Amino acid sequence: TEELGLSGDIEINSVTVTLVESDSLATLREKINNAGADVTASVVSYETDDHRLSLTSAETGAEGISLDGASDILTTLGFTEISAGRDASLVIDSVTITRSSNIIEGVIEGVTIDLLKADLATEITLTVERDINAVSGKINNFVSAYNAVSSYINGQQDFDSETGETGGVLFGDGTLASVKSDLVNTVLDQVDGVDAGFSLLNFVGVTLDETGMLTVDEEVLDEYLQDNFNDIVGLFAAQGTTEGENLEFVHAGSSVEPGTYAISIDQAASQGTATGTVDLTGGLGADATLIVAVSGYRAVVDLDAGMVIDDIVSAVNTELEAAQAEIRVGSEFLYAGSGELTPLTAETTWDQVYVGGTAANLENGDTISFSGTDHQGGAVSGSYEITDVSTDTVQGLLSAVEAAYGGDATASIDSEGRIVIEDNEEGRSKLTLSFDTSGAGGLTFGDIDVSSDGSDGSRAGRTALAVSASDDGSGNLILTNDNYGSSAAFTIEQFGAGSLGLVDGEYAGEDVSGTINGEEATGSGQVLTGASDADMTAGLSIKYTGDAPLETAGTVTFIEGVAEKFSRSLSAITDPVDGYVTFKRQSLTSTIDSYDDRIERINELLEKKAQRMIDRFVAMELALSKIQTQSDWLAGQISAAYSGWEFNR
Repeated sequence: TEELGLSGDIEINSVTVTLVESDSLATLREKINNAGADVTASVVSYETDDHRLSLTSAETGAEGISLDGASDILTTLGFTEISAGRDASLVIDSVTITRSSNIIEGVIEGVTIDLLKADLATEITLTVERDINAVSGKINNFVSAYNAVSSYINGQQDFDSETGETGGVLFGDGTLASVKSDLVNTVLDQVDGVDAGFSLLNFVGVTLDETGMLTVDEEVLDEYLQDNFNDIVGLFAAQGTTEGENLEFVHAGSSVEPGTYAISIDQAASQGTATGTVDLTGGLGADATLIVAVSGYRAVVDLDAGMVIDDIVSAVNTELEAAQAEIRVGSEFLYAGSGELTPLTAETTWDQVYVGGTAANLENGDTISFSGTDHQGGAVSGSYEITDVSTDTVQGLLSAVEAAYGGDATASIDSEGRIVIEDNEEGRSKLTLSFDTSGAGGLTFGDIDVSSDGSDGSRAGRTALAVSASDDGSGNLILTNDNYGSSAAFTIEQFGAGSLGLVDGEYAGEDVSGTINGEEATGSGQVLTGASDADMTAGLSIKYTGDAPLETAGTVTFIEGVAEKFSRSLSAITDPVDGYVTFKRQSLTSTIDSYDDRIERINELLEKKAQRMIDRFVAMELALSKIQTQSDWLAGQISAAYSGWEFNR
């Protein structure tokens, strides 16, 4: 924590770090780590009173670390190279290859070599060959899948003539018979557009037996895979070929029929480009800052007066190509002591913490809670308790935060007393951090975020931006989007007195436009795709890399292999809108609904008939009751008459 008493600027890898006399090795370490100079600074303690600043390059290779600045500062700090970075070097087929990384790409097409150890005495033979067994296995998987479907269909259609028993509920179903016919035709049909000797499955050892099952002659298939690999691929897989300069096949949708289609280009795709109007061959007239942004991710390039065009191009490309880790900075300035004179550091004790000009008034036992998310968005939380405000330092909280993130983030205090959280992984990040200081006096760190202009040292994590700088040959600076089309846009902002001759604003390219087979197509960058309502070419995509319109650009041929045919057949069968299964389900549902309606009508008729019978029964009961009453009356009359007759006799 001892003050160095140094002031001035030093440049580390062309990044400026400013020292003030009150800086210690610890604060200088934080400044360097927050500067984005692609180095990691640390303080190494050799003895009780011997502390030294160590710089380690974040990049591999011999380029190392460049240091420049006031000689008295560099002399006092006494930097000495302990370990020099070296480029990776290897010999492949007598050709020496040198790279700044241990990941070697582009030497052998399609192969990436990861160097793990150097040993001059060891020669390694690298054999690259096709995995025939893997391809054969995939073909056998296809055969097994086909046989599983065929076996199920056969089981449904079984019939025992002796017992009269059927195999399943779909026995005799016409839809199932159509499904079986389609699948059988798929594996028996000839594939158009390939070598005639490899246009049928049975030509390569895959045959259909009398039970409708596919069988594989492994010996025949393996022989063809060894000697005619591409022909076998053509037989099974969907593929496309093109004729014509600057044309590439990209993709064919499920509705594209096999065949050859003509391509016409009305407009070639272009890249967004910004061209300067100032000749920078003689150097930049004054300092300038160039900001290039793509989808909200920014690259900030500080350019010094006197830099010539080559230096400017190099500086801009270096920044554009760099991946960056996210840095979030608190909005509150904290101080060590009153008067807002000395910014807070990691070594400040809690009893000395001031928020602006107001004491935080922290006490023993106060608790600071925090929560956030890591690089991937996973939840992070924790807390820190102040045991003794007079001896515990801010570093204790920073260490607690880093522990909660599992070492995936670095917490620090910047040179202005603000809290900083930096992702330890480069690229786009979901890193966040917030504090709950309700149990810690008047302490607050403010919102910890990425500012819109990055003036506080914060920045959004990003990968390299797809924009490149170049010299137009006359000393003018050109910025070009690496991608094509209207969606590949970038914006430019400039600050400072120096003029690059660029105009601030957004720059986007144009999409390719044209037709496929005379049908409408839509462009996205360099890719032209048949419109969704096109009769023949819906979903057929090609890439045109030319830079000018061409009425007769060439042709694209789509070949539908057996596996692609099978996949399309299954898709047609199971299509949720108009597939066989959907049709059958709708048909059965309609039949069931019809039966339900009929049952309901019959039930209504039965209910009415039952009601009529009940009504007739009630009427009969009433009639019987009347008859019984009349019978009783007649019986009484007869009895009375008989009694009178007996009496008069």
